Amino acid sequence: MATSGETARNLAFAYKFRHLGKRIMEDVARRRRDGVRHNDIVSMLIDARDRQTGERMPDKQLLEEILKLIIDAHGTTDSCLHGSRAR
Repeated sequence: MATSGETARNLAFAYKFRHLGKRIMEDVARRRRDGVRHNDIVSMLIDARDRQTGERMPDKQLLEEILKLIIDAHGTTDSCLHGSRAR
């Protein structure tokens, strides 16, 4: 069972993660509204279309894909840093 300190940390993380999602979607909305595109993965995901229907990716899926990339990049960086310390 989680201690009160662990629960507080989990809640704080959940709050910050939800806030990150809101910030990402604010950026996506701004890019769509202003027609702003960069040479980055977020712009590629925004512009992605279903091959059969031509529809854009639903916002929920877009957010999940972006968050997944952030989490995976964090994990990769963490592994590289820990691996370099072990040497």
